[in-house]
Formats: sequence, C-alpha cells, structure tokens
Amino acid sequence: MASFMDAIKGWPSDKPIDVTTRFSTAARSVAKSGMIARMNNDGEYDVGIGNLAVMPMLLWSQPTDYDVDNSTKRHGTLTAVDPSIARNVYTPIVPGTGAATALVLNAGLELVSTEFVDNDYPTNAPLTAPTTGVNAGKLTLGTRGTNCIAGLVSRGEIDWDGERVLAFWSFVQLPNP
Repeated sequence: MASFMDAIKGWPSDKPIDVTTRFSTAARSVAKSGMIARMNNDGEYDVGIGNLAVMPMLLWSQPTDYDVDNSTKRHGTLTAVDPSIARNVYTPIVPGTGAATALVLNAGLELVSTEFVDNDYPTNAPLTAPTTGVNAGKLTLGTRGTNCIAGLVSRGEIDWDGERVLAFWSFVQLPNP
C-alpha cells in the first residue's frame, strides 16, 4: 500500500497554510506521507501529537522522497539517486536539502490519508495520533480534552483511487491544561 495524503476540499489555495522543514533524526526512520506530525523545539518534524499542546500538521512529503533526500550517501550510486537518469525524465530537485512539506491543520480543509489505525470511524469523531509505538503518527480516535485533536471524521473510510483512506476535516483542539 502506498502512503499518501490528498486534499478533497480547500487545497490548493492562493494563500496556502503549509510549512517546510526537516525531519528529526527519530522521525526519519518512521515518517510517511499522510502521517500527523508536529514541530519540535529544534524546528523539525516529529511524528504524532498524543496529549501534547502542539499544532498538528499532515505530512505531504516523507523522508524517502527524492525532493527531500537525494544524496548519494542515502541511495548508493548516482543512477539510483538521480531520477533523471534512472527514469529518463527531468526532475527538478535540490540535492540534500532534507526539507519536507506539511499542511497545517488549523485551515478549513477536507483531507484523506492512508495512515490510520484500523477502526470504526463515525462522522464527526475526533482524531488524534500517538507519539510512540507502532501507530505513532497514524490517525486514530481521540478524546476531546485529553488528546490533541487534529481533525474530525468527515466521510470515514472510503476508496480513493483504489486505496483505502480515511477522510476527515482539519480541526485543531488542544488538550486541557
């Protein structure tokens, strides 16, 4: 299954609410497109929001995307690194920047993600994403007041271009202090 996110409503926008930064060392090995992330004190992405009072973001990019990391150190040889050689296409990327994009979830968006825990998702159910464990960064049911909420279920689990995705509205509610 491919990992991805997409916007059903509200994107693209002439005034986008996105952020571009690098992944933390810990996030580089687990982050995937469609996961929920937060910015840590070093200004880098970490996966999950749990019970933290942070701004939730939905990862558009992942550490293995060529426009995030196309270094020879990571991929071994030039032909494995350079999609213009390997795929015979022009690919405009900046080598080794490590910068990845995420959508800030306080915008009025309806989104889909492949990164969610298998569950029943009734419409308007609050969503969070754990910060640790095998489900770190994946959308799952949350509890208002306890968890940081990243969204509310809109259409639930649906088929999106042959993939099972979870559809939700962006909505931020911080946990009680």
